[in-house]
Amino acid sequence: RVVARMAKQFVFPYRLKASWIPVFYGFCTWGAFMVCLFEVFSRKDHYEAAIRNHCKQPGEFMPSVSATTGDMFPERSMFFYGMALTSGPRLAMAALNYILFKEEQINADPEAKVSWWLNGFLTCLDIMRIFAAGLWIYVPSGQSLYIHNVGFVPYVLGSFIYSGLMCKLFHQVKIASVIAKGRTPSANDQRSYRWKLVFCIGQIGAFVSGMYFFTQHKMNCAVSAYSYYALLEWTVAFCNVAYDVVFYFDFKSIDLSFARGTKLT
Repeated sequence: RVVARMAKQFVFPYRLKASWIPVFYGFCTWGAFMVCLFEVFSRKDHYEAAIRNHCKQPGEFMPSVSATTGDMFPERSMFFYGMALTSGPRLAMAALNYILFKEEQINADPEAKVSWWLNGFLTCLDIMRIFAAGLWIYVPSGQSLYIHNVGFVPYVLGSFIYSGLMCKLFHQVKIASVIAKGRTPSANDQRSYRWKLVFCIGQIGAFVSGMYFFTQHKMNCAVSAYSYYALLEWTVAFCNVAYDVVFYFDFKSIDLSFARGTKLT
């Protein structure tokens, strides 16, 4: 009698479109912002507390991002919960971007290759942004203004540098190198580059304009200057998140596969 031992591998594959990662990130982030904003506007006492400032002038109508998300309950708790959901997707996006551009560099012609350090630098900068965001989000200015700003300032400046250099890297790898080969960049790459430029310019322009109204508010207590500053701060926040959501176009060709195997003998 011959005893035969056979081993079979049963694999159950799970596929996830990588393009849904930035979509999920944007949904959670914008959702957290909008829920907090709705909660503030729906409660008179919270709304009045959110627009109150040292000038004590009538005419203010818009609360700032920090006053909306970090100063009151339950808004603060809801915002914390929403941001916690985004941490995994954001780290995954940083890793996918590094892999994506690394592959493009390997496949590119020598004269079209981008310096290896730029891709690595942008990945490190993006990870720094993620942890800096965690610092200013989870330590509101009302608890510790110094620690809050230690996270907020590097996050804002890092976001501007990251978005500008990413546009440069994307154009060189995905647009210029393709045109140099006599081909036309894909529709997704063209859309991605166009919207990256729009949101990059949008957040920087809104920030610079916001600084003008913030100065008018702090130095001169100009009427409604605080509210105009708050509107521009919300614009910066929207463009900042939207810039990362645009990676949807970059990840459309990527599938993430997961498998679970069991061995039978």
